[in-house]
Amino acid sequence: MLTLQRGAARIRALVACLTIAASVACGGGNERPARVPIAEVRDRAKNSKDADVVANWLIAELVQPGGSAKGSLDARRRLNELGTHGLMPSLARAFDDSMHGRLTAVSD
Repeated sequence: MLTLQRGAARIRALVACLTIAASVACGGGNERPARVPIAEVRDRAKNSKDADVVANWLIAELVQPGGSAKGSLDARRRLNELGTHGLMPSLARAFDDSMHGRLTAVSD
């Protein structure tokens, strides 16, 4: 009886270890998320009336490879034209201001 219990316990432990190993092995590893090309972000946002889309454009121009000073100026101008305030537009404006030394505007 004792040997049957030990055998069953070993089988359960083996099944548990195999289950954990299989779930870790199928985890996907260190794949990086796909980045939307800056040209696509620009095209989507230039005529958009959605302030979140335009704010994403401004942030992309500031930090994404391929972003430009002209692009960030255009994005900021468009965001200001929309005049909306929300989480993303405010964050984008504050980030732009802080990166360009307009620290008094950041706290507004």
